[in-house]
Amino acid sequence: MMKFLVKQQKIEVLEREVLASDQIAFVLVKFVFDGAWKTLHKVVQFTQCEETYNVVLGIDGTTCLLPAELHPGAVKMSLFGYDAESDTTVRATTVPVTLHIRPSGFVADGDTPGQ
Repeated sequence: MMKFLVKQQKIEVLEREVLASDQIAFVLVKFVFDGAWKTLHKVVQFTQCEETYNVVLGIDGTTCLLPAELHPGAVKMSLFGYDAESDTTVRATTVPVTLHIRPSGFVADGDTPGQ
């Protein structure tokens, strides 16, 4: 599990692990939010090679799965949040952090169960 603290507009790493490519619904990403984020509708963004994958946490969510579409290399992760109940536009954003995905040893040979 990867664990991050979201404090104002900064993401701090609390727990890190080695990330391998070719995973599907396996790597859990957990967030701890400071008070400024508690009431916001939150979305995590994973960006790699000009492709962005949005994962909705909602207001109370704190975990998501790493998108299976990510491949070996650098991935930028950031969050944004908004207050859907506010009379004025409120949007919080973070500075991205870089995750590094390493190549896995998985070989798709057609005989692998569970594909």
